[in-house]
Amino acid sequence: MGASVTPGGRLRSENKEASGRLRLAGVEDGEAELVATQTELTKCTMKLFEQEGYQCVNVETMDRFSKHKKDFLGFIDILALTPQPHGRWGRMAGLQVTSRAHRAERRLKILSAPLAKVWTDAGGTILLVTWDTKGQVPGAPMVEQVCFGKALAPLSA
Repeated sequence: MGASVTPGGRLRSENKEASGRLRLAGVEDGEAELVATQTELTKCTMKLFEQEGYQCVNVETMDRFSKHKKDFLGFIDILALTPQPHGRWGRMAGLQVTSRAHRAERRLKILSAPLAKVWTDAGGTILLVTWDTKGQVPGAPMVEQVCFGKALAPLSA
């Protein structure tokens, strides 16, 4: 498996698998991989929330003309619901899934979405789930609640 270093000093693998995952140079099968697709981050997020007792639904849709994904209400990738009265992240959570590199963009997208405040006023929680995709499979996520009018500390590190 060949690899090269970009002018910016980043490692670039020359072997891409059909699944869209980018393999690290010199890493054997079954070891760490760079997660390169949004689909994989979405699956990992759904698994994380299902382990917490949530029922998850991917609510992104594909615009068949532009070939772009559209988020539900303009900011939700996954809808996570639980009948438990005291779910860890509320009973109804709208999740925006991203990588660390796009975290600030996604937070701004949520805060500028016209229906985001309506969602929270109706009792929904908005969570920005950020994954570290550098050298981990994928790394531990950071789950941050997005609120209007006040800043909150991240719910997990």
